[in-house]
Amino acid sequence: MRIQPKDRTRLVDAAIGRIPCDLVIRNARIVNVFTGEIYLGDVGICEGFIAHVQCDPDNTGRPETSLEGSREYDAKGAYLTPGFIDSHIHIESTMMTPRYFAKAVIPHGTTTVITDPHEIGNVFGVKGVQYMHECSEDLPMRQLILAPSCVPSLPGKENGGAEFGVEEIAELFKLPRVAGLAEVMDYYGVMNNAPRMVSLVGKCLDEEKFAQGHMFCIYGREVSAYACGGPMSDHECISAQDARDRLRAGINVDARESSISQDIDDIIQGVKDFRYTDLVTFATDDTESDDILKRGHENYIAAKAIRAGLDPVDAIKIATINAAREAGIKGIGAVAPGYAADVLLFDDLTELAPKAVFYAGELVAEEGKLLAEIEDRDYEIESVNSVSIPTPDAGKLQIEVPGCDGNVRCNIIAFDPQKGFMTDFETADIPVKDGVLDISGDPDLKYAAVINRYGAGTIGQAVVRSYGIQEGAVASTVAHDCHNIVVIYDKPENAVIAINRLKENAGGYVSVRDGEILAEMKLPVAGLMSNTPIDTIAAQSHKFKESLEILGMKGVAFPLFNMAILPLPVVPVARLTDLGMINAITQEFLPIVAR
Repeated sequence: MRIQPKDRTRLVDAAIGRIPCDLVIRNARIVNVFTGEIYLGDVGICEGFIAHVQCDPDNTGRPETSLEGSREYDAKGAYLTPGFIDSHIHIESTMMTPRYFAKAVIPHGTTTVITDPHEIGNVFGVKGVQYMHECSEDLPMRQLILAPSCVPSLPGKENGGAEFGVEEIAELFKLPRVAGLAEVMDYYGVMNNAPRMVSLVGKCLDEEKFAQGHMFCIYGREVSAYACGGPMSDHECISAQDARDRLRAGINVDARESSISQDIDDIIQGVKDFRYTDLVTFATDDTESDDILKRGHENYIAAKAIRAGLDPVDAIKIATINAAREAGIKGIGAVAPGYAADVLLFDDLTELAPKAVFYAGELVAEEGKLLAEIEDRDYEIESVNSVSIPTPDAGKLQIEVPGCDGNVRCNIIAFDPQKGFMTDFETADIPVKDGVLDISGDPDLKYAAVINRYGAGTIGQAVVRSYGIQEGAVASTVAHDCHNIVVIYDKPENAVIAINRLKENAGGYVSVRDGEILAEMKLPVAGLMSNTPIDTIAAQSHKFKESLEILGMKGVAFPLFNMAILPLPVVPVARLTDLGMINAITQEFLPIVAR
């Protein structure tokens, strides 16, 4: 994909000086991501692209006519860098629609994102992805979309709202801003030459598009097999060793700092002594709105990488041209002739708080404030209630063990108290009373259910340990990746109240104690997003997290995602889908009663 001007001849005319530029940014210290230099210069912009960079870093004294423009902006010696590019993000995970997301991140210097809309794709299918494309039109930033490969993430092991094959991927590839195939999460399918993954990745490579990877906790021959299958990037590096291994194999490392995985410090320690870091990018992946509000976006990751020991110019290169090259996007990511005039000004190259943000040559934000107008628009899909379930029955939320009295040995899912989203299987002896499992004697145990919300009528059940709450119920329609309803609860009666409120709200989060609703987040757009500003949804998120503390959850940094990841059957080890408990490594279902 190439980002290019509508009229290249005018850009040429401006570069040579036959016509004035539209804008000249003067007196800037220009950061060159090709050479690693910083030097004084002026930048001429025409038709939204850089026409000429006037500078003399080698003091040659060569004469050159002055750079003229219809408008001027005095950088006053600030550092001029390319706009930041997020190499891997799910906008739905911010809980904002694309337009409100743009309002939130542009002041932080993010001018391009490469987004995987597989969350809404699992809810509304092709129409959901088309909505994300349409909703991100005419924005003062660039939202490039990848066609989701994991709808669902693991066919046959969960029921979602849609299923993508080659036909659906081919249809999405026709959209103008679709740059490739989104993260291929079924890495076991790729390694084992599963026909579906062979065909999806093959379609992408045949069209010479970018195939985004996902390699969680694999190494050695497994990494080689996955790379040979086609995807050549990974945002699932969680250690320095992961990053070093991937780079040595020629695989792009999308260094991640999200609301659930803080990997930057370890990754930078692992790669900063390498001679080349051309294959490293920065990714926000699943980042909640309140985290963006508190700390920033791509600029936060880059600044954190600098604090971890990375040279500031290297951090800027990683945040810009590296990300563009990884995805095969030409024409963005540098301050150079012919590149899009997406540029940032900084007084300090370590804190990376933009004093000015330009997109396509227009000043769109200054001193942390959005200047560009982003009009509100209505889309039909935003008013569709995607929660299609019958009135819940408390009896069906019990776990029946007919014909048993006393204790029974059960397979249970245990959350890791240190890494909340990591889970494994354990066994435990649980009492049976009146034919149902009774966990009332152990406050560390809770019931869990994943309920299909697309009319299939399926429900998977389990007992979980160490989720965190000591009482009550927590329910959500944010449940990666099929986004069925997930509920963790002490009593079925509390769960019923939470589920009913989710249905009334068309999705979101709900917490309940003793039959009373404590807090809720309304996410009516696909049960994933809110059509409200970041401060509104962030305030709801904050209040909801406070309610979890009331329910007894202590010391869990990112509780929303811990529950949301429980139904994801491609993340090791113990998961729960609407079809039951599943071992994500063997891809086999386990019964509740141990055999």
